[in-house]
Amino acid sequence: MVRRWDIDAPGKLDVTFDAYGNVLHTLVINKPHSEIRLQVSGEVDTLPLVDGYLSDAVGPIPLEHFTCATRLTEANPAIRELAESVPSLTSPASLIALTEQILQRVKYTAGVTEVTSTAAQALELGNDVCQDHAYLMLACCRARNIPAAM
Repeated sequence: MVRRWDIDAPGKLDVTFDAYGNVLHTLVINKPHSEIRLQVSGEVDTLPLVDGYLSDAVGPIPLEHFTCATRLTEANPAIRELAESVPSLTSPASLIALTEQILQRVKYTAGVTEVTSTAAQALELGNDVCQDHAYLMLACCRARNIPAAM
């Protein structure tokens, strides 16, 4: 639970809520820029995991929604092969093993992809930036019909 959250941004922050009631901030900058610097501070309460799982109940969006691929997380044959490299994805340890497989196959290299690059492109390159690791994890989980979201 978020107790306090402060964002200092160089432009207008629009605030909305997602289907779960989470606060979403969209930064609007209407002039050319080469970088964006945010300063964020806050305080959150955390809960211990029970056997590695969150104890949250199912929310208003069906879990099946989070098994659907997006343009950035579409699973090609190479992603499906990577997804199958871990026999079972039924425990936190198996999901960590999948993450380790992704890290072995795709090395972090700053500046090699764009925000519009797909998980398949990053896997083919063998290099990516952090969001591509996330896209690959989403693509692998969804290819195995495991709900996943960022």
